[in-house]
This record gives sequence, C-alpha cells and structure tokens, in this order.
Amino acid sequence: MADELLGKYMEAVVSGPMRNDAGILRVKDSLKGDPASWYLAIWRYAQTMGEGDKGYLRFRMRWAWTSEDVQKYLGSEDGKKLKERIGEVSKHFQAQPGLGAYSLDHAPLERTLDKQISLWKGNWSVAKLGPQLVTKLNKILVADKYPDPPTDASTAKFYTTLRKTWLDPVANPKDPDKTYRTPTNAAPGMSDHGRLSAIDFVVKEKGKTVVSTSTAQIGKWKEKVDGRVSYAEGLKAAVAKLNGDAGTTIFDGPLASPEEPWHYVYIPLKKMEDKKSAAPAPTD
Repeated sequence: MADELLGKYMEAVVSGPMRNDAGILRVKDSLKGDPASWYLAIWRYAQTMGEGDKGYLRFRMRWAWTSEDVQKYLGSEDGKKLKERIGEVSKHFQAQPGLGAYSLDHAPLERTLDKQISLWKGNWSVAKLGPQLVTKLNKILVADKYPDPPTDASTAKFYTTLRKTWLDPVANPKDPDKTYRTPTNAAPGMSDHGRLSAIDFVVKEKGKTVVSTSTAQIGKWKEKVDGRVSYAEGLKAAVAKLNGDAGTTIFDGPLASPEEPWHYVYIPLKKMEDKKSAAPAPTD
C-alpha cells in the first residue's frame, strides 16, 4: 500500500508543481518498469525547479536542447567561437612538458535526451540511491499520515518534503573510498552536455584515443610519466593559459564531484543560460 500511495503522490507532483512538463513525461515513458529511478529523477527535478513560476522557468532553461537547436548553435558565430576555443586549448595542451606528441580532442558535443536517459539507466549510483529514496519517502508518507488520494495541500506539502529529503551516502563499487549522496549522472534532460555548456576532452596519439571519459581511466589521466606532466595537469594548464590570454574565464573546471578531470564548463554559454533564467516567467 505504501508504494501505491507514493506513486499517487509522485503523479500529483508531476501534474501539479511540474506542470505535466512534456520533457519530464518523455523521461517517465522511457523509465517504465523502474519506478525507483523514475522517482529519483523527479527528486532531482524538484531540487532544480524549486517553487513557483520562476523556478519552473529556470528548470526549463536548463533542459536539453533539441538536435536542431544544437546544430543551429554550432553553425552560428557563437558556435564557431566555441570550436575555436577548443582548438586553442588543444594547442596549449601540446605545449605542456612532454605532451607535444599528443593531441586534444573532445567527446561528441551533443548529448541528446535519449543518451542522457541511457546513462541514467546504467548508472550505479542511480541503482543504489533510487531504492533508498523510495524507502525514505514511504516512511514519511506513513509517519505523517498523508491522505489518500492526494489533495492540493498535501501535494504541496509532499513536494516541499521531496525537495528537502537527503539521502545517505553510497559507495562507488569500483572505488569504495568515494561516496555520493546524489547521482553521479545528471537527471535526464539536466546535463550541461545537453546544452553544449560542458565539454569532455579526450587525449589522442597519432589519431588514436589513449585516454577517454571513463571513470576507470581517472588514474591514467592523473598518472605522471618521466618527462611529461599528467594529462590532467596538461589540460588544466592549457585551460589556464587560454583563460589568462583572454583575460576572463572561458572554461572552468575540471569537475570535482564526481571527479572528472576531462570535464570543463564553457562559461560563455553558462552566462547566456543565467541571463535567460533571470527573465520573467511567462504569463500565458
């Protein structure tokens, strides 16, 4: 019965505070049969969205672009500038001690909603945190005697509780010393990669990738070899050189949690998002 009531409240949240958002409903359809991962996604959306129209607008501005939007941006002057900046980082990377024989490339710039959903489904932390969230929320519904069916008032109360619920840390099976209280992948639709404002760099030698964007290769990214700096140090120095020459922050990073030495944020696009997020909420 508790699981059934939780399902009703999650549906009420989606149809109420989340306005039956078409993107969220698409994620729901893709996660059928796995309610724990679906509820975990709702939890992350609620934390991003916050309360009211302004919060919802902020959420929408962060949603993944369509492929058409991606191609439109990449073909624009701003998109061409992004590619130029990536090329400059590569040039500075090769100038680092011992890295002249290597080139810097990037993973595919676009990360579609379908790709984000696939990553969410296969993520170890989602598999661990989802069931924990279900257990915590079921206990809250019972302890606080939430009515069945949900009312507008009880849905609003549950939504606030959902946003403020924190999970206990879970350990990465491949690195037990590292624990996380939130998923190590962005909820589908929320990844910076979905709006081109995050870049994942890869290192190549003679056209062949020697280190990529896998957590299993973090050690290789950080490995120091006689005569050269680590790939992570070389990339960070290359970005610092670009930022210094530009007199402003072009790329920021690397991502610290979860640790991704290859992941950098493209600040010009993030600033554009922030300006849009500050716009008044639509009235229609």
